[in-house]
Amino acid sequence: MNVFSIYTLILISFGIIVYWNVLPTRREDVLVLLSLTFLFMVAEPFEVFLMLGYIGIGFGFTKICYHNNQNILINCFIGCWLVIYIWVAGYLSFSKSSQVPILIGSSYILFRVMQILLDLKQGISSSYLPPVKYFLFSMNFLTLLSGPVQRVEDFNRELLELVNKSFKDIEHLSLFYRLSIGLVKVFLLSTIVKIEHEILLQGFLSHQTLSPVEFSLLALSYFIFLYLNFSGYMDIIISIGKLFGFTLPENFNKPFLAVSFLDFWERWHISLSSWMRDYLFTPVLTKLIRLKSGYWWGLSFGVSTYFITFLLLGVWHGSSFSFVLCGLMLALAASLSKIIQIIHNNVFTYNLEENKNIFATLYQRFLASISIAHISISIMGFWLTWDQIVQYGKSVSIFDIVSIYLITSFLALLLYCLFKVINNISNSVLCSRVSIKEITIASNLYLLLFAFFEYSGSVPKFVYQGF
Repeated sequence: MNVFSIYTLILISFGIIVYWNVLPTRREDVLVLLSLTFLFMVAEPFEVFLMLGYIGIGFGFTKICYHNNQNILINCFIGCWLVIYIWVAGYLSFSKSSQVPILIGSSYILFRVMQILLDLKQGISSSYLPPVKYFLFSMNFLTLLSGPVQRVEDFNRELLELVNKSFKDIEHLSLFYRLSIGLVKVFLLSTIVKIEHEILLQGFLSHQTLSPVEFSLLALSYFIFLYLNFSGYMDIIISIGKLFGFTLPENFNKPFLAVSFLDFWERWHISLSSWMRDYLFTPVLTKLIRLKSGYWWGLSFGVSTYFITFLLLGVWHGSSFSFVLCGLMLALAASLSKIIQIIHNNVFTYNLEENKNIFATLYQRFLASISIAHISISIMGFWLTWDQIVQYGKSVSIFDIVSIYLITSFLALLLYCLFKVINNISNSVLCSRVSIKEITIASNLYLLLFAFFEYSGSVPKFVYQGF
């Protein structure tokens, strides 16, 4: 836990006291002040003014499109908004002299403003937000650094319900139970995994060699760290949101229990995956099908649209060639997974979900494990530079690559078994008891004290903080 975390805790504590003691009609104003204060805490003044300018341009686009609902004009503004995002996200910075400060939360703001523009294009005028509500929607301190990508309709509904909510309506025990788990994930578990990952990575950076086993451990350990860090942060944010009367969308649903590659992305970063599905995948696929009808054309369009969606999903994570490679690997896996799904539905005479025999179960677990392995290898750009990836790629053979996939898949299978046990325990009647939740909260507080004294200077930053 660092100084920033302590200041954030003070801000939230003070904010909660003020928030629930003002008139319900003034709660939006309190949220605006908290968001502005938090903004100056996480960014330099110059960056703050850049961010305000960034969202100001977005508001100008939405206001003009609201009053002039013409497709050509809206398409023009959508294109301009994408270009502005590409610039502020650092994709056009080819040299140090051309770099601009990469604005925190810029991609989450991109999705929120883009939804308003796309909804206005579809004639959904209720998506337009007046200035104060627009500011809260785009720069709410709860979701600025990490998401989730909240939808306009959900945000409007939450604001309308605020005036009828009170602090007594909150389920405090469940809230603090989840909050304590999230804090342990972020400040203890993810820290331990990250430290072990960095120790192993330093060995590679020193000797420039990695065995398939070591690479597999590096890839999967980072993936575990990413999950603990991101899902733990989501637990914290969603819990704090409930303290302010907000019900933020869930971002994770037991992703390591997924049965396939595509099922994993239905469970991981759910708000982003669903946004990409509703505002990219479905519209693109619909337009392609309109161009050419027919069963096989539809299948080919579906596979190619999966490729485009996951390619952009990978590239969204960073502006280096490492993330282009990540996007390509994810896109190929998504397309192949869709093809396998089509073969299952059209060629095989049995259905894996309906015929749970031992062979079907093993086959399904193999596909799930190889999917987790592939994803963990695809995101190596998070912990290796492009030059390091190229250098390592030159030193490995086809046999090494196959070995890496098999070893990582086996480790992913063990991970599945571990999460399956944890899931069964957490869903048991015992864990639903009030006394068990109270004991868990107390135990987690003890673990947090341990983390504070043992790892206070080693806690990694939130991975998605710069997005």
